[in-house]
Amino acid sequence: MKIHRNALCPCGSGKRFKHCCGKPDSPVQTVTVSEAMAIAAHFQQNGQLANAEAIYRQILQIQPDWAQAYHQLGKTLVAQDQVEEAIRCYQQALQLQPDLVVVHKDLGDIFRIQGQLEAATTCFQRVLELDPADTGTRIKLATLRPVIMGLHQDILAFRQQFENQLDTLLASQFHLDYPEQETGVTNFYLAYHGLNDKTLQIKLAQLYEQVCPSLLYVAPHCQQKSAPIVQRKIKIGFISRFFKNHTIAKVMGGIMANLSREQFEIHVFFFPQLMDESAVFIQQQADYFETLPLVLATARQQIADKQLDILFYPDIGMESFTYFLAFSRLAPVQCTTWGHPVTTGIRHIDYFISTVDLETATSDEHYTEQLVRLPSQITFYYKPDLPPAFPKTRHDFGLAESDHLYICPQALFKFHPDFDEILAEILARDPQGLVILVAGFHQHWTELLQRRFQQTIPTVIERIRFLPRMTLSDYFNLLSLVEVMLDPLPFGGGNTSYEAFALGVPIVTLPIPFLRGRFTYACYRQMEIMDCVADNPQHYVDITLKLGTDPSYRKLIQQKILTRHQILYEDIRVVRELEQFFLTAVRNA
Repeated sequence: MKIHRNALCPCGSGKRFKHCCGKPDSPVQTVTVSEAMAIAAHFQQNGQLANAEAIYRQILQIQPDWAQAYHQLGKTLVAQDQVEEAIRCYQQALQLQPDLVVVHKDLGDIFRIQGQLEAATTCFQRVLELDPADTGTRIKLATLRPVIMGLHQDILAFRQQFENQLDTLLASQFHLDYPEQETGVTNFYLAYHGLNDKTLQIKLAQLYEQVCPSLLYVAPHCQQKSAPIVQRKIKIGFISRFFKNHTIAKVMGGIMANLSREQFEIHVFFFPQLMDESAVFIQQQADYFETLPLVLATARQQIADKQLDILFYPDIGMESFTYFLAFSRLAPVQCTTWGHPVTTGIRHIDYFISTVDLETATSDEHYTEQLVRLPSQITFYYKPDLPPAFPKTRHDFGLAESDHLYICPQALFKFHPDFDEILAEILARDPQGLVILVAGFHQHWTELLQRRFQQTIPTVIERIRFLPRMTLSDYFNLLSLVEVMLDPLPFGGGNTSYEAFALGVPIVTLPIPFLRGRFTYACYRQMEIMDCVADNPQHYVDITLKLGTDPSYRKLIQQKILTRHQILYEDIRVVRELEQFFLTAVRNA
């Protein structure tokens, strides 16, 4: 295989070929195709995805009938969010070699993520035809669930079917060696149903414990009660795959930056990823920083070697690797919080950190962890750095000046069918109203939600506008142009609320008994502004319409928010309260 002189050198140096093995005096001018595949795999495993992609493409120019090369190119494209081209690569691999089990699996995973359940089912069933002993795929089939919810009765039927399938699997004898690779499935989408997920979370965790007992690894320093900490700092580790330009980095970065370095030694665990500005900021807050491999046993051992006192998972259930890691006991105190605002069901997670305003008197019943209610807020959030003025007008977004804009810029899987009726009534009572949504991360998500709207609220669907995904600066510009933000129910906004309040945008909210629907309410409680908090769906609509159609009232609420919103940002009370909790938890461990 000849290498172009300007291509990256396949030796793995990261240099251009002409400056490395392709130098005139270099004896190495070619590599075999097999050697190139190994080099590309090395790049891929270390997160150097562009390098891996370039080599796989070169390989396929030389050997276009190699199914495995198409498969690996597809995996690299998936990791770079180039999903449609990845699907074509997988399909080409199966045309060349129809019985490649691993490609059927990976193609099924893409369809599952996109919400194409029939296509995903076909792929997973084909896997079981080729390999009936594949436990991981059997679990994937059992846990296959819609990304975009159907009707209310469909949700209830799915949950009952899901629980029945878990019971069946629990009564069977299956085994997994590498759950993070063989299933990669959590209960992520259950939280958006707006119901108590505790029983289902427990059963899924019990299933994984049963099929893979090694998940319950206990680090040596946790196998006996630790001695009191004397004359040293408490070692606390923070771990997430979302320490990058993501909500999790926004809500955790300030906490890590402001924890007392006299009392705590901060360890931060990353995974192979591009180091964007948020990742660099979080890395700078760490006393010790380590990148973990995406191999469960190795990552587990590397964390155990640090002999931490506390291990903090901000978002258990958002993705599968840290979910499975959390089954282990890697520190005497292990806790999680609202990054994914639902109980984990995992026995080795001791505490769920929340706040008084985010919970109700009966909230303890929703958690397998011990619930911690902090007195003030849940995050030390840096106020967005906003320009003095925004350059774009409504016209730039394809919107009319006469429209009353009701924006709900949430991920589309947050849209519960019960919320459809609220949107319909808002639009029915305001002929100038326009509901603004943001297109899904996958085009199929948008199509699925539009299809449901056509079924549930067909008379107003023409006034529900999906805008394309946009840059953060354009998003803030858009927020500055709307009348009202709608907090969806039962799963409301979190990061979006902090961003909107920075601009003084009124948000209408209806709190529910679960944490996931109380973030905006909790912000209003901190600001002591309750004008936009509804008691019931009808009240929600009434508040929305008053804000949307009465400019003087809207200006009054905006001014209240702008006068009082500073309490939401960079609130050092949060950090001090967390420090006190950490100290108490370590003493009690």
